[in-house]
Amino acid sequence: MRTGIVLVLLLISTMFFYRSRYKILDALLNIGFIRKKAVVLSMKIPSLRSKMLQNMFSVSEV
Repeated sequence: MRTGIVLVLLLISTMFFYRSRYKILDALLNIGFIRKKAVVLSMKIPSLRSKMLQNMFSVSEV
Protein backbone atom coordinates (compact mmCIF):
# COMPACT_ATOMS: atom_id res chain seq x y z
CA MET A 1 0.00 0.00 0.00
CA ARG A 2 2.71 2.44 0.99
CA THR A 3 4.77 1.57 -2.09
CA GLY A 4 1.78 2.31 -4.31
CA ILE A 5 1.30 5.75 -2.77
CA VAL A 6 4.99 6.53 -3.20
CA LEU A 7 4.87 5.43 -6.86
CA VAL A 8 1.79 7.58 -7.55
CA LEU A 9 3.40 10.62 -5.91
CA LEU A 10 6.59 10.01 -7.88
CA LEU A 11 4.61 9.79 -11.12
CA ILE A 12 2.68 13.00 -10.38
CA SER A 13 5.85 14.92 -9.48
CA THR A 14 7.62 13.64 -12.60
CA MET A 15 4.71 14.78 -14.77
CA PHE A 16 4.74 18.22 -13.11
CA PHE A 17 8.48 18.69 -13.63
CA TYR A 18 8.29 17.46 -17.22
CA ARG A 19 5.45 19.84 -18.09
CA SER A 20 7.13 22.86 -16.56
CA ARG A 21 10.77 21.95 -17.23
CA TYR A 22 11.53 25.08 -19.25
CA LYS A 23 9.97 27.39 -16.66
CA ILE A 24 11.99 25.69 -13.92
CA LEU A 25 15.19 25.88 -15.98
CA ASP A 26 14.57 29.56 -16.74
CA ALA A 27 13.99 30.33 -13.06
CA LEU A 28 17.19 28.52 -12.08
CA LEU A 29 19.29 30.22 -14.77
CA ASN A 30 18.08 33.64 -13.63
CA ILE A 31 20.19 33.09 -10.50
CA GLY A 32 23.66 34.37 -11.35
CA PHE A 33 25.66 31.82 -9.36
CA ILE A 34 23.83 28.88 -10.92
CA ARG A 35 24.12 30.40 -14.41
CA LYS A 36 27.89 30.81 -14.03
CA LYS A 37 28.28 27.23 -12.81
CA ALA A 38 26.19 25.95 -15.72
CA VAL A 39 28.43 27.78 -18.21
CA VAL A 40 31.59 26.48 -16.55
CA LEU A 41 30.26 22.91 -16.55
CA SER A 42 29.11 23.11 -20.17
CA MET A 43 32.52 24.41 -21.26
CA LYS A 44 34.11 21.26 -19.82
CA ILE A 45 32.29 19.15 -22.43
CA PRO A 46 34.66 19.11 -25.43
CA SER A 47 32.11 18.56 -28.21
CA LEU A 48 29.77 21.22 -26.87
CA ARG A 49 32.60 23.69 -26.36
CA SER A 50 33.97 23.26 -29.88
CA LYS A 51 30.51 23.61 -31.41
CA MET A 52 29.77 26.80 -29.43
CA LEU A 53 33.13 28.38 -30.18
CA GLN A 54 32.83 27.50 -33.86
CA ASN A 55 29.43 29.21 -34.02
CA MET A 56 30.57 32.30 -32.10
CA PHE A 57 33.68 32.98 -34.13
CA SER A 58 32.59 31.94 -37.59
CA VAL A 59 32.70 34.55 -40.32
CA SER A 60 29.36 35.03 -42.01
CA GLU A 61 29.45 36.25 -45.58
CA VAL A 62 26.29 38.26 -46.24
